[in-house]
Amino acid sequence: TLEAPGLTILPNHRLVHDVAHFDFEDLMAVAARWFDVAPLADPLAFRAAPRVIGIVAGPDAAVLRLRPDRFDWIRWPEDTSRAWRELAVSILHEGILRPLLGITNETLEAKTHVDYTADQAEAVALARAGKIQAAFLIAPTTPEELQAVVRGGELMPQKSTHFYPKLLDGLVFQVVDR
Repeated sequence: TLEAPGLTILPNHRLVHDVAHFDFEDLMAVAARWFDVAPLADPLAFRAAPRVIGIVAGPDAAVLRLRPDRFDWIRWPEDTSRAWRELAVSILHEGILRPLLGITNETLEAKTHVDYTADQAEAVALARAGKIQAAFLIAPTTPEELQAVVRGGELMPQKSTHFYPKLLDGLVFQVVDR
C-alpha cells in the first residue's frame, strides 16, 4: 500500500533532447506568459514545489512558477480533473512541453525526445555537459495526489510515478526437465 513504511515516490525528471530549434532564452520568453521566471543559481540545491519547475539547459538554469491567474490559461485535456491538472508532471507537459516544444503524447510514446531520471544530480550533469538540451526538474507525485487522481477514475500521466524501492523480480528460477 502507499502507506507502507519505506515506500517513497521519487520524481521523474524530464531529459529533453533532439527538439528542433530549441533555444533556452526563447523558451523562457514564451513561458513568461504563464510562469514567473527567475534565475536558478544552484540547480543541485533546487527543491521543486507545487506549481514550480526547474529547468537546466547548458550553463543556463531557471525556476518557473506557474502564476495562479494563469492556471486556467493552459489548454488542459478535456475530461481531466483539477487533481490531475495540479500534478507537477501535468503542469510541465501541458504548460511547457506540449505547447512550447511540440512534445505530444505520441512523441512521448515513441521515446524520441524525452528520457527520464529520478536522480536530480544526473539530470543537472547531463544538461550542463550538453548531452541533452534541457533537464526539467519536477516535484514527485505525492501519495495524496496519486489517490486523488485514481479515486476520480483517471489514469495518471505517463511516467508520473517512480516508486522506490522497486519490487524485485527475476530472482526465482525453475528448472524444467522433460
